[in-house]
Amino acid sequence: MGAAASVQSVYKDALKWLKSYIDKKTYLADFEALDIDHNGGLSFVEFQKWISSNAEKEPDSCWSIFLTSGIVLSVAHKAAAEHIDSTSNAEAKHVVDVSEFRALLIHLYATSIIWRHFIAVLNLNTQENEDLSHKTLNEAEFNKMVRSFCNAHCQEELTDEVISTDFKELDKNMTGNIGFITLCSHCVKYMDMNEEDKPEIETTPKKAENILGVSETSTAQSAAVNALADLKNNPKGCLAGMTVEDRTEAAMDQVKMKIEKEDEKIKQFLTNE
Repeated sequence: MGAAASVQSVYKDALKWLKSYIDKKTYLADFEALDIDHNGGLSFVEFQKWISSNAEKEPDSCWSIFLTSGIVLSVAHKAAAEHIDSTSNAEAKHVVDVSEFRALLIHLYATSIIWRHFIAVLNLNTQENEDLSHKTLNEAEFNKMVRSFCNAHCQEELTDEVISTDFKELDKNMTGNIGFITLCSHCVKYMDMNEEDKPEIETTPKKAENILGVSETSTAQSAAVNALADLKNNPKGCLAGMTVEDRTEAAMDQVKMKIEKEDEKIKQFLTNE
């Protein structure tokens, strides 16, 4: 992929954000708060309810941004649910366990950034307040989106031929259009390219046994040990003394600031085009 360096840089930023603002206590507390039915796995409905409830409390926060882009939540959850174990039964594949929660947070950050570029290009040719979740990009729009994305990150200088080749690779059905899910499904593989940044997580073909029917906190904590290997025992200095809820809010505020900065870069790029 021509924009591989930029995609990878976004996932690096997401990992840096996770390590900086999510300590072990916050990680486990947030997971338990999401796991409404206490079965050890987060369904998409539980994930969506977590976002919605926080958005209601803080209407002007990052939570509200997530709420208006349901497809971002769907893509992030699906990618995380399939992140570690692809051999479990169908029910288990649709939930995020405590080890995969790490991937869910990283994907939520990264896909939110990619989504801003996707909708910015779509907004050039759509009516105000139109639902963009199921809209697609044609090759010309994809070209503009890729250039906008690269400009905001690693500034790769890509030829039209390279971008066209990427478009055709993604457009496997040769419809002449690419949707957001297709785009993100391709970008997901860049999440784990830096093995030195990834903690060792034990994989198992028995994910279903680990989550379905499990409700004890100690079990969740035990399963999370490896996923938390590189997270701090205590929050960074500016978060010390805060409650878990406030730390989570601070982390999400950072995502909101990143999205706002991304929007500024996109606007500047598209204005100069």
